[in-house]
Amino acid sequence: MAVSLAAKGPWRATVSAYDSIYRTKSEPEHILHATGGSLSVLYHEKVGLLLAGSMPKYLQVEPFNQQENPGGDFPLTPRIEIRKNGKWFTNLYDLTAKVTHEENEKQIRFHVQTTLTNLNYQALADDVSRFDLEYLFEQNRTVITAQSTNGDTSKEQASLILPVLSPTGEAVKQISETRIEISKPNGIVVIESTVPLTIQETKRGRVFNMVPGAEAVPIIAQLPRDSGMRATCTITVL
Repeated sequence: MAVSLAAKGPWRATVSAYDSIYRTKSEPEHILHATGGSLSVLYHEKVGLLLAGSMPKYLQVEPFNQQENPGGDFPLTPRIEIRKNGKWFTNLYDLTAKVTHEENEKQIRFHVQTTLTNLNYQALADDVSRFDLEYLFEQNRTVITAQSTNGDTSKEQASLILPVLSPTGEAVKQISETRIEISKPNGIVVIESTVPLTIQETKRGRVFNMVPGAEAVPIIAQLPRDSGMRATCTITVL
């Protein structure tokens, strides 16, 4: 299954590179879960579920039992993506991602080698397509890093997408261009980045996905187009 479970201090996580796909008679497209070396679950004992994977594209596999996604389709799986000429290239379609990890008393570190592809598993051509992802779990923080590995510059904008689960009603504050805070009943979730952070504009400041059935704050970290195309986001809980 290529799904790894991680536990360090109050953090619980899964990293998925599961490469199985399937189809049904009613849905000709490939039906996929979280994959591509994605951080498909991140949970903190104090504030609960923070990241949860979804289908990369919401499909009504059982049309009589599924509703339309309200407000459009926005995947909740954390990811790297580039949009070019109306096409979406992301690690969420990469069925060949390689995941390794190392652990000691203080931390667990995952390293992911992945390629951005479209829904037909074709890699982005004539541009940056190969990336390294790193997930670091320590007692007091989770750190997510993305970096290009096949070129220092990109013609298109590459972004690290972090949809942090948060129902409508929880206060969200942009403290600075690199710090966002989300107030939850039992603590404050802090997202800090080495690059500017933005929140995708929506009517209620949230996106919703029917699978897993949750709202999230769609946080976007845009990778610089040069200087190694590297971005690091740190999640802590106060």
